[in-house]
Amino acid sequence: MKRLLFIVLILACSAWTQTHTEVTLEDNQTLTSQKTISNAGTFSGSQIDAIVTSILNSASILTEYQANQGSTHTTEALDAAMIVSLGASKHQFSANAGYANTKAVSSPLSGSANTVSGYFACRVTQTRGHAGVQIR
Repeated sequence: MKRLLFIVLILACSAWTQTHTEVTLEDNQTLTSQKTISNAGTFSGSQIDAIVTSILNSASILTEYQANQGSTHTTEALDAAMIVSLGASKHQFSANAGYANTKAVSSPLSGSANTVSGYFACRVTQTRGHAGVQIR
C-alpha cells in the first residue's frame, strides 16, 4: 500500500460542544518521542467516539462495530479497522497486532518475567456490570 493514513483524533468534549483536532502522518513520517493523548471522552450520545484511529483501505469503524454489536454506539480510546481486498495474497492481515521479544528471565515481583504482545483487561466496579474481552 503506497500510503498509510494514520489519523489521530483528539476530542475535547463538554455537555454541549465537541472540538476535533486531526493530525495526519504521511508515508515514512514517525512520531519520535513519547506522546500522551489525553481526553475526557464522551460516554453518552448516539455517535461513535474514537480517540486514536488507524484506518486501512477505507474501512469504517462504525460499520465494523455495528456488524458485531447491532445499532449501538461506543467510545474507544484506541481502535483500528481495515478492509482486505479480494485477491490479497499476504499470509496475514491484522487490524491490531502486537509483537514482543524478550531475553528477560526474572522479575523482582514474581520471580519469572512475563512478556506479552497484547494485554486486554476489563474489570467490573459495580454490582450489575459485565466485563470481558470479546473475540469473534
